[in-house]
Amino acid sequence: MVGRPQTCTHEHDPGVKSREAYREHQRSIIQDIVHTYNPGAAIVSGLDFAHTSPTAPIPICDRVVIDPTTKTIKFPKSY
Repeated sequence: MVGRPQTCTHEHDPGVKSREAYREHQRSIIQDIVHTYNPGAAIVSGLDFAHTSPTAPIPICDRVVIDPTTKTIKFPKSY
């Protein structure tokens, strides 16, 4: 799971095309690196957590269930 990168601030906005190019470049690098070490790993990107706005808190060091069929991400209780 990869959060959507922050691509502008209230003081600087590089423009829509530059923001999307940056996001695509980041996705490409992440895909290359993950698939080098774990070719079968699923990658979910563009999520609203981490250093972006809006932000949604997520549990750290817990299990996550990613269902590509329903396009859902769930954090079941593991305790």
